[in-house]
Amino acid sequence: MTVLLKGLDKRQLLLYKLSINRKVCSKSEKEEGETDVLLIATDGSLGSILANVMLAMDAKKAGSGAGVIFSEEALAALMDNKFYEMPEGLKKHSKEIADNAANGGHPLPKEPADVVNMAAGAGLPMFACPAWGLLLGVAGKIPAEITLLDAPTALKEIGAAGKVVAGL
Repeated sequence: MTVLLKGLDKRQLLLYKLSINRKVCSKSEKEEGETDVLLIATDGSLGSILANVMLAMDAKKAGSGAGVIFSEEALAALMDNKFYEMPEGLKKHSKEIADNAANGGHPLPKEPADVVNMAAGAGLPMFACPAWGLLLGVAGKIPAEITLLDAPTALKEIGAAGKVVAGL
């Protein structure tokens, strides 16, 4: 098994780990809108928001139902339409990150709205955390592609997801 996993990049490896012990079913067996993987983005940096959305898009592309809930600072970044500071350990690699993204055919987005547009174009469901939505007062201040959930709906989405991953 180690040999099979050796060539995977970090995102592919995480997708593999998320799929372990998950009931595998065809798209026709899934109910419409069913979520296998739900990612919760909490950090407002470009790296965190982009990593959560890209991973969810990869899962969706691979046939899994996937979605993203934005909470805390990630939700504030969407409301303000600006990324917050990268963690110190990544700042020194910012040129390398930008170059690798561009060489991979995906130039880094300039603002959170670019990430939202990319995700919406891929049909990725995106949600705003009801608690942080209330605390930040985001109603009418976040992109229309992001659904502000009420608490019962959020709990239902989280409970129904096969895997929930927070803090990427």
